[in-house]
Amino acid sequence: MSQEATPVSAKPTWVPKAVGVVVVLIVGAVVAMTQGKKAPEPIAVANDTNTDVAVAETKPTPAPAQAMTSKSAASTYKDGIYSTMGNYTAPSGAESIDVTLTLKDGVVEAASVKANAENPISKKFQDGFVASYKSLVVGKKIADLSLSKVSGASLTTDGFNEALEELKTQATV
Repeated sequence: MSQEATPVSAKPTWVPKAVGVVVVLIVGAVVAMTQGKKAPEPIAVANDTNTDVAVAETKPTPAPAQAMTSKSAASTYKDGIYSTMGNYTAPSGAESIDVTLTLKDGVVEAASVKANAENPISKKFQDGFVASYKSLVVGKKIADLSLSKVSGASLTTDGFNEALEELKTQATV
């Protein structure tokens, strides 16, 4: 008795992946349209060597440009001395620093930070910040000012940046 080979209909393995790519592109376009943005444009198409599926990479749509004001940064801030408290939460609990800036023509002419921490670890970080921040602040335009981690004190820096935003609001013409 001879056996004949019966044809086996194999399902292509690339179909689910291709459908997934199409769904991702459609969902991305719908999300972009609901946010009032143009859908991302494909920037490259390459074949996945394992599946023969075309994979599209997209480039992000640039954000709309902010309208430029006719005022310069220097003219949007009043000269003076401004003070506030910067708050943040450390692992040990709520902490704060007192921040005072002196502004002239939108530039920080003087700055002081008082550490208020009682917890020894928080105090160490605040003291490190106080010892190192001035060169990053004095002589800089307040409009452009925002600090990243100073002397390893990322949370104290967050408190300073919070205070800085309040001071910018206080000094705005």
